[in-house]
Amino acid sequence: MRTQPWLESRRFKDHARLSAVFLASRALLYFAGLGMQLDLRWMFLADPENLRERLLETAYYFHAYPPGMNLLTGLLLKLAPGQLQGLSQALFLSAGLLLVNALFYLCRSVLSRRPAFLLCLAFAAIPQCLFFENLYLYTELETSLLCLICAGFLHASRRGGWASWALLFLGCAVLGWLRSSFHLVWFAATVAFSAWQNPLQRRRIALAALGPGLLLSALYLKNWAVFGAFASSSSLGGNLAQVTVARMPGSERAEWQRQGKLSPYADISVFAGPERYAGFFREQRLEGMPDVVNRLDRPSLHVPNYNHWWLREVNRARRGDAAAYVREHPLGYLENLKNNLVALFSPSTTWHPVKGNENPHTGHRRVLGGYELLYNGLVHQLFLAPVGFYAFVPLGFGLALVRAGRWARAARGRVAARVSTLRFAAFQVLYVVVLSCLVTYGEMSRYRYAVEPLLWFLCAAGIASLGRPRNWGKRWRTFRSARGAEALPEGLEERHALKRNG
Repeated sequence: MRTQPWLESRRFKDHARLSAVFLASRALLYFAGLGMQLDLRWMFLADPENLRERLLETAYYFHAYPPGMNLLTGLLLKLAPGQLQGLSQALFLSAGLLLVNALFYLCRSVLSRRPAFLLCLAFAAIPQCLFFENLYLYTELETSLLCLICAGFLHASRRGGWASWALLFLGCAVLGWLRSSFHLVWFAATVAFSAWQNPLQRRRIALAALGPGLLLSALYLKNWAVFGAFASSSSLGGNLAQVTVARMPGSERAEWQRQGKLSPYADISVFAGPERYAGFFREQRLEGMPDVVNRLDRPSLHVPNYNHWWLREVNRARRGDAAAYVREHPLGYLENLKNNLVALFSPSTTWHPVKGNENPHTGHRRVLGGYELLYNGLVHQLFLAPVGFYAFVPLGFGLALVRAGRWARAARGRVAARVSTLRFAAFQVLYVVVLSCLVTYGEMSRYRYAVEPLLWFLCAAGIASLGRPRNWGKRWRTFRSARGAEALPEGLEERHALKRNG
């Protein structure tokens, strides 16, 4: 009964038009030669043969990274191993479609129909969106999920149904299984933030978060029981080493090692395979563990196995190295954080340290290389390179929060949901930016893409708060005259005093 009116609604038609334009653009790019860059040699993936034949066992004993991408890859390999290219492209295309529709849903809460439509089409056309949508990496899935979570927050705040909140927190749990950055503390903070912004629904929110919270906690409990680490990933030490010890001059690092301040692994690259540590351990195999933990390589790919148990021990030692660096060089660590913040707003398509034919975007550049150079030149190189126009992001961010604060004074119903969503999106952006700068180094511009749509949403809300550009001059003159009017009584009083004194 209610489905037919919704299908005929203007909102559904807007989403349908946006989806049609999006899919048409992707079809044109596909026929122009833009396709999925599929490579299974990433550090966070197990051997494809193990994923296809022993998926659950492989995921269970995988400690290096969260198992989300391994589970997804294993399912695709089981479904149709000969069609992995097509299946992954269809999956990532669907993620891109969800992303642009979720962004449109958010933007419609602060913009009218046409500006929101054009903004979403513009976002879907930026090079980083096109590149990551066609790269078999978790980045596009992570971005789509996070934007969908924010859209779900807006919907749940408006509707207030238990199912809406449960789906929102389920998305959070899935994101936690996909990326270690979105860990259990983030999940708890997201639930707490939701309850704070929706005080009348606190009980419903708590009950809705229970099941997804247990799902995410199960990953941590599994790693605790099997590997002795209450975390979704054992690679944190490697990330911390990148932003601390790896930034030290080689001579100083060697001297610290001689003094016993650093572990014997401190001068080894975090990207080195497990065979590099053979001289530090007596045994290669860990009793009672399968090959996914004990083999030095992934045999079907002939590449290192970054899930070897040696690396768990190495990364545990690297955490101590990072702590020693922060104690001894706090100013150096702050300098690295500053460099991270600048790199975070550099071009997202240049994130990979390897250039040339080994770069994962090589195939994309054959089709869009000129467009990428033009976009990055205009956006990032015209001034304040490599940040460019992203230098104005804090201004748009601040204007959005100011606007939310003004609405909040008498916010009810849909307006209250809009205010809460602006703050929720700002919370997610700040979380990703701060955490990325604190715990890792390199690839920062790729990490920004996770919140890129939320930055567009917040900046759009901030700019919209200024009104139409043609009215900016009039509003400025009104503001100036208002300030003058406030000073007028004082001037009149001075004139009257002159008259009284003759």
